[in-house]
Order: sequence, then C-alpha cells, then structure tokens
Amino acid sequence: MHALFLPLFALLCASFAVGFALQTVFLSRLRARHSPTWEALGCPKLFGNSMGNSFVLLRFIWRREYRQLSDSTLVRLASFLRVYLAAYVVLFALVVVVFLGGNWVK
Repeated sequence: MHALFLPLFALLCASFAVGFALQTVFLSRLRARHSPTWEALGCPKLFGNSMGNSFVLLRFIWRREYRQLSDSTLVRLASFLRVYLAAYVVLFALVVVVFLGGNWVK
C-alpha cells in the first residue's frame, strides 16, 4: 500500500462529513424557502432518494439552475457545493488510483 493512501483516505472521510453537512444545509434551506422548487426536484433528501431523483438534483446543481432563485445565500451555498462536489469526485478518484496502483504512484 502506498504511503499516501492513509492520509488521502482520512481526507476523503473528513471531506465526506463536510459535504454531508453542506448538503444538509442546502436541502434544508431549499425546502424551507423554495418549496415549489424543492417539490419540482422530487422532494430530495439526504437518504432514500431514487437514482433518478438524485440525478435531477445533481443536474439542478451542476447546470446552475439555482441561480434563478432570488436567494443570494442559497445561490452562494449551491455554487460552493457545486465546486465542493467536483473536488470530492477528484479526491475520490485519486484515492482509488493510489489504492489500486500504489506501486506506480510515487
């Protein structure tokens, strides 16, 4: 196992916790202040979404459709969440590469 694996894995776990908190705040605010949009997205929640419902929410975030809402705080939060999710995917891929090919990643 490569020496980078454990620190990267710990960072991945910490990033998961932070991302979980960000999504909790985002979904809570979306539900409380923009319930028609939240309902149009299929009433997303942290757990128990269908695959299609999850993709609808990701598309909403990735296409920046949240910018149409008149809520500057939610727009900033969603923009940050969008970047955070992209960075998390990159970190996850790096952890997988280091785990699977630890001998050639130096």
